[in-house]
Amino acid sequence: MNIEERTIDTLARDAADVPRREEAAEPGASLRGVRALYLSYDGLLEPLGQSQILPYVRGLARCGAVIRLLTFEKPEAWRSGRDAMAALRRGLEAEGIGWTALRYHRSPTVPATAYDLLRGVLVGVWVALRCSVHLVHARSEVAGIMAWVVSRLTGARFLFDMRGFWADERVEAGLWPAEGWLYRAAKRWEGRLLRDAQAVVTLTEAARCEVERDAAARPRRAKVAVIPTCTDLDRFQPAPKSTRLLQALRLEEQWLLLYSGALGTWYLLEEMARFFQAIRRRQPNAHFLALTSQDSRVVQTAWARCGMDETTITVRTVPFAKMPEWLSLADASVLFRRPGASLAGVCPTKIGESLACGVPVVINAGIGDCDVMVRARRVGVVMPQLLGEAYDAAAVDVIALSREPDVRARCRAAAEALFGLERGVAGYAAVYRRLEAGRGTDA
Repeated sequence: MNIEERTIDTLARDAADVPRREEAAEPGASLRGVRALYLSYDGLLEPLGQSQILPYVRGLARCGAVIRLLTFEKPEAWRSGRDAMAALRRGLEAEGIGWTALRYHRSPTVPATAYDLLRGVLVGVWVALRCSVHLVHARSEVAGIMAWVVSRLTGARFLFDMRGFWADERVEAGLWPAEGWLYRAAKRWEGRLLRDAQAVVTLTEAARCEVERDAAARPRRAKVAVIPTCTDLDRFQPAPKSTRLLQALRLEEQWLLLYSGALGTWYLLEEMARFFQAIRRRQPNAHFLALTSQDSRVVQTAWARCGMDETTITVRTVPFAKMPEWLSLADASVLFRRPGASLAGVCPTKIGESLACGVPVVINAGIGDCDVMVRARRVGVVMPQLLGEAYDAAAVDVIALSREPDVRARCRAAAEALFGLERGVAGYAAVYRRLEAGRGTDA
């Protein structure tokens, strides 16, 4: 069975198993007695923290686990978000979740990260001992290094929540040289974390295949689970296009192609501009809506390089709580990510959120398991390569797809089957239960 066949089979099987797993979980009691330290180098006040940390942690706490969070918050959160931090801490405490926030340091890059690693280990050990933690859950590699040390010093079991092939992503983005010492050190740590963790979580079936195929890094004692990036389906729901918003934007009569999230580095803005250009040739009233916190001049520069009119783009910064309403304005969304080996481990949050709001997606091939899912469920268009003729073909396909009367229902059904938050919480709860059951053994 090849990787694509295996992925389709796994996605279908997992979707069918979700109700049974949730019924077996006995919400509110299934994790009673589990005491976990959740360690993240990303902050709770960032959009990622709001969408990809808090919902899982709250779900696990509702299942009975005692969770202690240790996160690194960006400088801007400390400068302008102290009230928000205090309010969030009170809310978490009311749910039985403790939160320790440390300051994230940016520069100089290597010394700053080393300093954060040391502080994370010291505070992590203190929290683990003080709260009698016996499970350390690390989100991504930097947190994984901290958690590995904490687990060695305290005897807690170690869950490595792998969010992709981090070191390879940095090389492919041009941030690190391919043969540099940083890359080599990061890959050695990646192998150590995979080997020594009692459990490993990957985002994609493709990543699990890569991990299991790599003899140098293969987990010896760990059972690898696949838990895709999930979406809060109660928050992200299909809705009629907001007349109020469209009037405010003066886009009432426009066909909208939407992009949400960070720009640059891994995300190919100029390629998305060229694709939009192909759409405009067939859909003259098309307009590009970018929801990002970055400077609008980044988008405008890309448009200028492609010889396009700046009046065809609108850039807005939108709070996380307002994202569903804005996503629902779109006729389609687009996400082109830099090709490379690291794509196998990627499951972008924005794909699940877009589908949950009933919006079809246009992606380039190779993004984790997403291209297989998009094709199988007919909820978008997959571009095999980012070249001229492929842009034209994808433009024709997505315009036609957006006009199909049941496409929004299909998108929502795909999100419910594959990206529901309950599915993710059930998956993590199963891993927590297995680790708790194996405590005191080498299992």
